[in-house]
Amino acid sequence: MENEHFQKALDWETSRTEQIEKSERTAWMVAKVASGVAILSTAAIVLMLPLKETVPYLVRVDKNTGHTDIVTTLKNKTVSFDDVTDKYWLAKFVKARESWEWYTAQEDYDNVRLLGSPNVGKEYAKLFEGPQAIDKQYGQGTVVTVEIRSVVPHGNGQASVRFDKKIKSRDAQDTQAQVSTWIATIGYEYKKVSKMKENERLKNPLGFQAMSYRVDSEITRPAAPAATADHTSAPVVPALIAK
Repeated sequence: MENEHFQKALDWETSRTEQIEKSERTAWMVAKVASGVAILSTAAIVLMLPLKETVPYLVRVDKNTGHTDIVTTLKNKTVSFDDVTDKYWLAKFVKARESWEWYTAQEDYDNVRLLGSPNVGKEYAKLFEGPQAIDKQYGQGTVVTVEIRSVVPHGNGQASVRFDKKIKSRDAQDTQAQVSTWIATIGYEYKKVSKMKENERLKNPLGFQAMSYRVDSEITRPAAPAATADHTSAPVVPALIAK
């Protein structure tokens, strides 16, 4: 009888031990699975981090006119190759047309005549005629620089270019420049390069042509003190004559 009770007790102890071991194995298995899931989740987050990017937007506000625009890059938006090409030539034409630097004046003059239609070129050449010719007004002592603010193609060969023009004496500080903002309205097209001379194609390989050009003043910010041009000693540029 005692042996029977002893055997039952032993069987109960053995069964309890097996249950405890089974529970421990189950717990370890659950822990391993949870750890694996945690590791995989962490790895997924790490791999996804490069895909998440905070893109800052710089909003530029003109303190004089209140005009606002967003400064963007090609990375931030989709821009067609044609738009990029048009903007390049439009900006190049406006810079050549509106800038003045005595030592590169002939190059700018030639570029305007090359990138503009005959009518646009003739209108530009008139600026160098008579006693109020710009080469006589500005001479060597004055520098006019152009900063393009925006170029907006409107389609059908029409575009607007908004730019700042800064006029100052050559030796003056930038803070002494007279700054004015302008909007150029340009009609343009691309002519056949086969009709161009070899040296012209090297400078204008796509045959860009400004067919019409109108510029309107938006605002003028006076200098402090105002920069003055060298009118007395400024010689005439003999090379700046329509060819």
